[in-house]
Amino acid sequence: MTEEVHPPLEEYLETIYCIWEEGTPVIQARIAQRLGRSAPSVSEMLERLAEASYITRKGRIVNFTSEGLARAEGVVRKHRLAERLLVDVIGLEWHKAHAEAGRWEHAISDEVEGKLVELLGNPGTCPHGNPIPVARQAVRDAGSRGSERNRRSSGTADATTAATAVPANRRDTLQSFSGHMPLSDIEPAAGRSYVIRRVTEEIEADSENLAFLSNHGLIPGTAVAVLARSGDGHVTLERGSEAVIVSPWMARRVYLSTPLGETPTPSPAVHRRASTGTSSRRLRPPKTATT
Repeated sequence: MTEEVHPPLEEYLETIYCIWEEGTPVIQARIAQRLGRSAPSVSEMLERLAEASYITRKGRIVNFTSEGLARAEGVVRKHRLAERLLVDVIGLEWHKAHAEAGRWEHAISDEVEGKLVELLGNPGTCPHGNPIPVARQAVRDAGSRGSERNRRSSGTADATTAATAVPANRRDTLQSFSGHMPLSDIEPAAGRSYVIRRVTEEIEADSENLAFLSNHGLIPGTAVAVLARSGDGHVTLERGSEAVIVSPWMARRVYLSTPLGETPTPSPAVHRRASTGTSSRRLRPPKTATT
């Protein structure tokens, strides 16, 4: 039986998944920032998700239960399949697909999802290079969900199941990113070729930055050279005969590899951060793509 659709609930699960997918700790403040919602409204929705046994909370950290992860993967899978359909079949512009797919994802049934997988040839990534989660039938099976609800009713929450299921899924996701490095960490070298592999969901949610990348042809599969990096973190790329300056915020969210899929050579600053245990300073998204 098809589960009842709750777009706000699914929007939160999708947001939590996209933060978690990047290997970033999921905390309430990050969820509020991604969604542009107030802290009280986010806190209220997280309480609802916890009551529905989709998430657990330990201090500031939010974790999926196995059922919550399955529900989130389902939403993300439908979203990214919809993006593929829009770009590959319908011919919608690359930078418009994310917003349009957000309108479709809640209306796609499991049956239609299966047909999309067949039609599209079971794609591994969305047009922006992010992996399409594999359907995990064992987790989604109604009997499995019933067993989890029985455990909850007996006073034993789903945390132990999540503790074993979630790391395995995390390994699957991170394996898809193997060999990828953010543009901000790559040592400039004239004449050395790289390939854009993916842009993160943070960029996908920013229509101006997506349009900037699209207008300059900086989409997954495109070969580029990293020419220079300024002191404030702006990076100059070369695509064909065109030089494009990318903001520090964007450079941290565009991932590249070598043409053979190997990890690029990191800049000396990356080695320094690794040896000292520090990380690069995070900046707020720029108002424009190049500022």
